[in-house]
Amino acid sequence: MVEFYNDVIRVKMRKEKEMKDSMESALNNDEFSVYLQPKVSLENGNVVGAEALVHWVRPNKEMIYPDEFVPLFEKTGFIIKLDLYVFEKVCQTLRKWIDENRYIIPISVNLSRNHLHFKDFLKEYKKIQEQYRIPSEYIELEITETVVFENLQILKGVIDEIHAMGYRCSMDDFGSGYSSLNMLKDIPIDTIKLDQVFFQTNHGNTQRGRDIVGGVLSLA
Repeated sequence: MVEFYNDVIRVKMRKEKEMKDSMESALNNDEFSVYLQPKVSLENGNVVGAEALVHWVRPNKEMIYPDEFVPLFEKTGFIIKLDLYVFEKVCQTLRKWIDENRYIIPISVNLSRNHLHFKDFLKEYKKIQEQYRIPSEYIELEITETVVFENLQILKGVIDEIHAMGYRCSMDDFGSGYSSLNMLKDIPIDTIKLDQVFFQTNHGNTQRGRDIVGGVLSLA
């Protein structure tokens, strides 16, 4: 029998260790940069909102993308600190826009499922919002579809709290896993973001694909 050595796993483990060893100092040194991805209305082309995305820019200018560090941060629990960091950066941006009398749009911020393990975690978000005096209607918290299957009752309670604070709530990646259309009835989500698989050329650019997307939109 002949076996070939593959170095991919070792390289991945080494990079994960490097990220784990430097994540705290990176946060303290503002190595995480927040970018705003615009949301554009298909009706008139106007920018009606934005989504906050975070990238890790190392001192040597190396760019590390979320799909590389987010899974690790979720595993270590560090994602909670990063989420609050991003939220504060968003509030700083909104405060700057308000002070400069600019056109204000709502900004959505990702909310990791790790937060759901802690009662009253939303108090930290409220504290930051009040510190920067940001009207609640400019804030949207975004969860992923996978959160739904972990504890539906807890999630529904969290969404109720989000609404009570005046924030909107959106669900990302709908359709990426085992989505149930029943979810549209049971969970009081304000915005649903369909997973990109619906719009890939091989699936979305067919009459069947368009019918499915149209049906989901109608149900929503």
